[in-house]
Amino acid sequence: MERLGHGSVLLLYAIVLLIPAILFVVAIQKTLKAISPRNRKFEPPLVWLILIPLVGNIWAFVLAQLLSQSIEQELKERDIPVRKNPLLLIGLIFASIQILAFIPFINHYTRYPWFVCFFIYWYSVVFYKRKLTDSIPVQNTGS
Repeated sequence: MERLGHGSVLLLYAIVLLIPAILFVVAIQKTLKAISPRNRKFEPPLVWLILIPLVGNIWAFVLAQLLSQSIEQELKERDIPVRKNPLLLIGLIFASIQILAFIPFINHYTRYPWFVCFFIYWYSVVFYKRKLTDSIPVQNTGS
């Protein structure tokens, strides 16, 4: 069997990283869609900004804050118990580790913590999406 060239290995590595990233973005987008538009702090398509190099690193901080506020506001409106700023801490840790990955020598120590935070964040997003989709949204009757 022929050895993979350097370009093929990079392409394979990019695909292996890109697939979970896309699934993560889709999970966030579905969570936002489960939130009524009046409680969303940003529109679901903007989640995709997180995949843009450098822009995504900054957007991750904004996304963590706005997603947390959106979920909290929606759950409060539905009278579902929710702790203050759900997902904010894990979102900020995730975003911070991404920034640390740009610092030489430190970046070698961020790989595993980043993966752990990534999967905890993803799991937590899905947890809140289920919490939102399993409950019935409050309907405004206009009175």
